[in-house]
Amino acid sequence: MITRSLLLCLLISTGLCAQNKKEKKTTTTVEKHEAMSNTFEKGQVDINLGIGLLANRYYYASGWRTSPPINISIDKGITKNVSLGMYLAYVRSSYRTSGDYIYKDNNNVWVTAHYNDVHSITYGVFGFRGAFHFAEYIQVEDLDLYAGGMLGYSFAKYKWSTDNSAGRTNSYATTGYGGAVGSFYFGGRYRFTEKFGVYGEFGYGLAYGNIGVNFKF
Repeated sequence: MITRSLLLCLLISTGLCAQNKKEKKTTTTVEKHEAMSNTFEKGQVDINLGIGLLANRYYYASGWRTSPPINISIDKGITKNVSLGMYLAYVRSSYRTSGDYIYKDNNNVWVTAHYNDVHSITYGVFGFRGAFHFAEYIQVEDLDLYAGGMLGYSFAKYKWSTDNSAGRTNSYATTGYGGAVGSFYFGGRYRFTEKFGVYGEFGYGLAYGNIGVNFKF
């Protein structure tokens, strides 16, 4: 009697375990096709603040100094896979010169003078962008991988300043360009918390790559 009872309990336990495994497998299969909530989801807003790596727009001349490109992008999840947003970046190049020169003043007298000049060019890009996020297919906790494209406008502004312009004209011509730009990019965000992380993007903008911090709202 005891042996039969033990066998009955064993059969019941085995059946329950098999049922639990089947339910767990089904749940895992469903969850595998859903994006993790801490990677990417519809309605979330991401703000990226970063600096550029390997600037591709600056004044190519000896003696010019170029600051790292600064950029900001804001993206919003439109669906569980797609985000739309804006991108803005700028980079500044500057060049300092100084020297002595001779010129005729208003009284037609030759005068020796000294000058200190600063030439600067600011390049910028503003655009709208969209990306496809792979969180539904590449499930790595805290990691959001994506790829997309951008359409925008590029511009440049030249400035010359001096402490002495008497009898002088600027020897540098205004340098700049402008027009529509389009490009593709891919990147990833890794979050240390639900709201804060880091990101990296490559393939467009004022540099060949960007790295920085990410804030999720």
